Amino acid sequence: MYQMYTLPNCEHCHDAIELMKKNNIQFEQINTGSSDGNKKFKEFYAKYREQIERKEGKGAIDLPIVVYQDNGNQDNGNIRIHQGSEGLERFLGI
Repeated sequence: MYQMYTLPNCEHCHDAIELMKKNNIQFEQINTGSSDGNKKFKEFYAKYREQIERKEGKGAIDLPIVVYQDNGNQDNGNIRIHQGSEGLERFLGI
């Protein structure tokens, strides 16, 4: 199952959502602009911060972040993370 961390006005996030819908890929969208989504992202980031890149000089995090977990459980260690929209098709295998 895929999860996608997004922001409402993020053009790259919108493009990634459309790509996944167009290719019938099921995913859970987590809006980091909402309080629940922000809380989920903070928990995710605390656990995987070493795998998340920040924009040079700004410290901002590129979105979307797409996460694949082979059994839906982040605790199993079998997780893949893709950040940004570039190369997303390859990450998704389409």
